Amino acid sequence: MRLPFLIDTDMAFDDWMALSYLLSHPGIDVRAITIAATGEAHAGFGVQNALRLLALTGNDSTLVAAGRTRPLRGNHVSPWLVRLIMDLRLGLALPRPRSKPASTTAVALLIDQLRRTTQPITVVALGPLTNLAEAILVDPSLVKQICMVYFM
Repeated sequence: MRLPFLIDTDMAFDDWMALSYLLSHPGIDVRAITIAATGEAHAGFGVQNALRLLALTGNDSTLVAAGRTRPLRGNHVSPWLVRLIMDLRLGLALPRPRSKPASTTAVALLIDQLRRTTQPITVVALGPLTNLAEAILVDPSLVKQICMVYFM
């Protein structure tokens, strides 16, 4: 049985490597990728780049959605130039997306996945924890569905 994972990422370059590994691992079922749009990539570009990585690894069923563009408190976001570089993938050519983004927000997607699971899910947070924090603020009982959170 494959272990269920949820990935929350700001789509920085180092996250691409982690995502590629997790998406290719035969024992892991990446059910959703949520974009922490307060991090290194803008929301739309982050979603498109995640969909490109899914196309590269042959994972067309993994759902992708973007989160809020501002933190829960304050107004800190990554510097503009860093975001531009991440948005444009450092010029790296990746296949065109074969699937569409989820028709919901990152927080709604996290909540839905956590509510629907029949076994505890591992969350890998590779950027700001805004999406996960907001999901738990909406429904604190969701923490019972999470077996482990790895964050960077």
